[in-house]
Amino acid sequence: MNTPPGATQTVQLPQPKYPILTRMLCRQCFHEHQAQGQKQVVTCPHCKGQLSIEQPAGKEEPVQWVVGEGHPLVPNTRVMRMFVEDGVVEVYSVSTDTKGTAGMRNLVPMDHVILVEEAMPFDVFVELLTEAEGLGAEPGEKAAPAENGQQNVS
Repeated sequence: MNTPPGATQTVQLPQPKYPILTRMLCRQCFHEHQAQGQKQVVTCPHCKGQLSIEQPAGKEEPVQWVVGEGHPLVPNTRVMRMFVEDGVVEVYSVSTDTKGTAGMRNLVPMDHVILVEEAMPFDVFVELLTEAEGLGAEPGEKAAPAENGQQNVS
């Protein structure tokens, strides 16, 4: 769909399927050339001679991707949705400029991912928890928490 220049395009996204990926932390995509550290020349306190000491490389902070917030690598772009598919996290983003006409997709390999966070309604949470604990809820059955904190399948 082409939008004439200067026109604003509004796109209605479909309702998400739960659980929805809301946050991802991954390793830096672009590394500075400091992999082996830098050398620093210091004076020995005893002999007053010059010593070359290798400084360790700085600690790299992870990159954070959050749905609804700015894209961590591309200015004027907002992360809209993220999905884990076939060994990658697919990140869909749109431009936040006045035209709002550009969309993009990033593919982050799972071996770069440190953490993913998912959000969901409580009924989906209970269903997934029941499934993870092996309590035997059949597909389509809803599990409900009992008053004592145990899971009941109904």
